Amino acid sequence: MIHRFFKSLSRILGKDQGKVIAVFAASAVEADHAVRYLREGAPDVPVWLFTLEPPEEETAALCERVFAESSATQLFFTAQKL
Repeated sequence: MIHRFFKSLSRILGKDQGKVIAVFAASAVEADHAVRYLREGAPDVPVWLFTLEPPEEETAALCERVFAESSATQLFFTAQKL
């Protein structure tokens, strides 16, 4: 019963979609290291990159979605919304 409630709540909140790996990085170098590491360990799971600095094109190509914001607060709210 409780499990069904949380499943319904997740669906209402839009949190029932497939799994993704969220990567948070402050710099392009950090983003590149994290994304490449995750691609090696979980090649089939989509990566969403949230970064304060635009990533290199090669790094962005390894991600399903890339979100670059100049504010950490704005980046946080963007991630929560999605």
